[in-house]
Amino acid sequence: MDTRIIATNLPLRRSRQEKERLIEQWRESGKTKKSFCAELQLNYQTFIGWVNPKKKRKRFSGVLEDSPGFIPVQIQHESSGVFAEAKLVNGNSVCVYQYVPAGYLRSLLV
Repeated sequence: MDTRIIATNLPLRRSRQEKERLIEQWRESGKTKKSFCAELQLNYQTFIGWVNPKKKRKRFSGVLEDSPGFIPVQIQHESSGVFAEAKLVNGNSVCVYQYVPAGYLRSLLV
């Protein structure tokens, strides 16, 4: 009995089992991922995601309250040209000389 899965042009969500069967079908075919996807009309990037899954990263919401590792910030008005300075527990500091989004600053410190 042939258990090959044929793709359609309709967008759909595939079950984990369907994805595994398509990956196995591709491996047995000996074809490149690109030619396999073209033949079955699968989205190549979607298929790549199934074959090489990566951990999904949580998107930063921009809210820093109650985030572990952060402490309240005291703003001091100085004319040193420094827009913001984060003093770290180990004594180092990070100086920012222009406005940056809070998420960017957090990415430097994490």
